[in-house]
Amino acid sequence: MTAYYSVMIYLTCFAMGIMALIVQSSDWLDREKQRQFQVIFATVVAAAGAEWLTVLLDGSGPGLRWLHLGVKVLELSIAPFVAVEFLRALDAEGRARQLKWLLIVHVAVELAAAPFGLIVAFDERNAYYHGELYWIYVAVYFTAALVFIWEGVCFSRRNQAAGGNIMALILLFFVSGVGMRLCNRQIRADYPCLAFAVMFTYLYYSGVVQNTDALTGLRNRRGYDSRLARLRCPVTLLMMDVNRFKEVNDHYGHQRGDQVLQTIARAMHQAYGREGQCYRIGGDEFCVIFDGNRTQAQARTEQFKTLLAAEREKLPCLPDVAVGMTPFDPAETDAGSAIKRADREMYENKTAGK
Repeated sequence: MTAYYSVMIYLTCFAMGIMALIVQSSDWLDREKQRQFQVIFATVVAAAGAEWLTVLLDGSGPGLRWLHLGVKVLELSIAPFVAVEFLRALDAEGRARQLKWLLIVHVAVELAAAPFGLIVAFDERNAYYHGELYWIYVAVYFTAALVFIWEGVCFSRRNQAAGGNIMALILLFFVSGVGMRLCNRQIRADYPCLAFAVMFTYLYYSGVVQNTDALTGLRNRRGYDSRLARLRCPVTLLMMDVNRFKEVNDHYGHQRGDQVLQTIARAMHQAYGREGQCYRIGGDEFCVIFDGNRTQAQARTEQFKTLLAAEREKLPCLPDVAVGMTPFDPAETDAGSAIKRADREMYENKTAGK
């Protein structure tokens, strides 16, 4: 069992090392995000290594009792901190601070309980067993996991990412590994499962970020092209262009122009986000793939215009947005023809607006 378990821990740490190198070589991640993910991988390695030492020390005799205790407390203290750095990577800084303080209190409780065997306990042979307050660690561990998964779902919603249920499946996978360990101490699958969950989350995160426009938070051109190619059901295409956007940049500067685009993106997401996906497909060009008919899309467009009017009171230079729409059924016509129809209506509205 020890040899097999040592191999599993070795492979877990090796996988985390490979992930750290992948993150280091990623051009699309800034240095802070790279650091956050590398801290996550290092924390998994440290916690898994600490547990490996506790397995080696199990039953080693009373002379190594304090070493065994120290390593076990270290493992239980640092493992939940994986969630804190993940929350920072998801831009949930406020939630990360709250969870960090909870985990700091947990570390203090672990240290205070250690001499009394309340959480980490050992018999006369220095064999580890769960103390009567071990449930505190389990509660903190699962709280950290649930907070992280919830923020992951919120992250996918903010970025209009498909497959938000993937985060729930990752949690279920992780809980399965930990649950097996709680039911049978001989099944040491928790850290390999944690490593897999970390890798799954990174893959999902990278897919979302690489299909998101950095300035507006809407989906980008890559996501737009991919969604169009995969469409199988009828939708309504809405093409949008910002009127006189060049004048905003010329008179107020590009920083104000960026603020205009961000304001328009927020209004788009609020008006269309529940029933469609919003994209920035060019400098001041946007698109919505709306899961409804033209009548419903027109109602949401009226809401969009109302939101822009309200924003214009705070940002007087906010221009109007020309909108053109057309029904698109992939079974009857190609996307190019539908886009041309929507573009034609948009430019007619743009000319009328001028």
